[in-house]
Amino acid sequence: MKCRKRTKFILLSILIIICWIFNLQYKWISFHPFKGGGKADFRVLTWNIHNSGKDFDARQPGITQLILDEDADIVLLNEFCLRKSPVMDSTLRLRYPYVVDNWAKPFSGDIFYSKYPIKRFHRINNDTLWPLAYEFRLEINERDIRIVGCHLLSTNNLSKQRYTLKKWKDLSTLPTYYNIYKEGKAMRTAETELIMSRIQKDTLPTLIMGDMNDMSGMAPLNRIEENGFQDAWWKGGTGCGITFVEGWMRFRLDHIMYNSSFTLIDINVIDTPLSDHRPLIGSFKLNSEDS
Repeated sequence: MKCRKRTKFILLSILIIICWIFNLQYKWISFHPFKGGGKADFRVLTWNIHNSGKDFDARQPGITQLILDEDADIVLLNEFCLRKSPVMDSTLRLRYPYVVDNWAKPFSGDIFYSKYPIKRFHRINNDTLWPLAYEFRLEINERDIRIVGCHLLSTNNLSKQRYTLKKWKDLSTLPTYYNIYKEGKAMRTAETELIMSRIQKDTLPTLIMGDMNDMSGMAPLNRIEENGFQDAWWKGGTGCGITFVEGWMRFRLDHIMYNSSFTLIDINVIDTPLSDHRPLIGSFKLNSEDS
């Protein structure tokens, strides 16, 4: 009997160690129950609002009100369409007077709202890669900061159909989807390498945020962390921090990354059915220049 108990204990211990190592690698579950201490200098919100959904007109008022209620200082909206959202846009501009709206494409792009003046901005791209990524320079507390807003390539963009897991028979599509995913991951990695090559030329306080279409522990996010950035959810969140929900799929695809110029005060995913993505909102303090 004692031998059986000892064997069960050893096997359970091995399983716990394996799960712990897996979690460290892929940062699946974060645990910070006592987060939220200190006073933040500013708050950012990033959200893929999925304007291509058939029910977008019905969802628009709720999306607008949620953004206003959260009252972040800086808002990045992925999959925004100015043509479809004139009322939303005009309402948000009353709260956010500084806007980069020529980033949005005619049908589906991205838009950046800010309470702080935008001193400059430019697209990050080259002749072979055209990632949806922009660098914004703002001034907060008399300090220049940089925010990189991005929407990296979706694996679904490489497929003729959108892969979903809603029925048991959909499991048969996983091998095909995985092969396409590997191709997409390689392209997203190239995109993040391009972004990092453009922003590592100085030491500006920098946040990188948006729908990155990949998970922590994968190569695209690893490239960012290898350059001195931290994953805000891993450092301050509690739980899995799921931001994408479709059928059976549950992933954290939206991220906020920050460098050592900031202290993370708080990070939360807002649970709402208004999009297939959930808003991610983070609060930060700007460290002193001599710290």
